[in-house]
Amino acid sequence: MGAVRATIRLVSLDDKVRAAHGSPRALVPDEIVVVRTWGELMLDFIQASWPVDTGASRDAWSFFIDPSPNSMAIVIENPMFYADFVHRAGDPTRSPIWEAIIVEAWGLARQGLILAASAAIDRTERGTLGGRPAESVAAIFARVFGPSTAPVL
Repeated sequence: MGAVRATIRLVSLDDKVRAAHGSPRALVPDEIVVVRTWGELMLDFIQASWPVDTGASRDAWSFFIDPSPNSMAIVIENPMFYADFVHRAGDPTRSPIWEAIIVEAWGLARQGLILAASAAIDRTERGTLGGRPAESVAAIFARVFGPSTAPVL
């Protein structure tokens, strides 16, 4: 195997979107920013917890967000060919530690991520961004180009 890839499904966020929106939808950019912030915190924890010899496998950790409806997830990866075999020095079992570290990182971030992302979803569904009412594309067009040039739909 070698490389590591762990998918953390964000079922709570899928459920929240479905309940707030009335149907499944993808995360919007403001919501992705919130999830990304928590993903970065998880990545920092993983890297700080990773045993270091040369630092190559520690520095290879990355993540991405799948914002798709019904499959929202944070995917954490380490492409180093030996990442699956990294273990604590002196561990007689030589048990790989990547899974335990990712589970611990998720345990630390889970509640905060869900609360913050749920609040972002609520803001989106209320149609507000930073306390400002959301504008439709037609309203923005009319404001920028003037009402006389706005197309009639």
